[in-house]
Amino acid sequence: MHPLVMAVSLLLVAVACTSVTIGITYDAATREVWVSNYSGTIQVFYDAAPS
Repeated sequence: MHPLVMAVSLLLVAVACTSVTIGITYDAATREVWVSNYSGTIQVFYDAAPS
């Protein structure tokens, strides 16, 4: 597994992805990070402030 590192308001978070990542995009309207993997899967992470 390769970690995905994303910036969230200057906070860096490492997230384990299930496969080799080939593409990452951020949707500001929904605050979602979309990750596509070589295995054919897409993982969606929600950009939320830590509680």
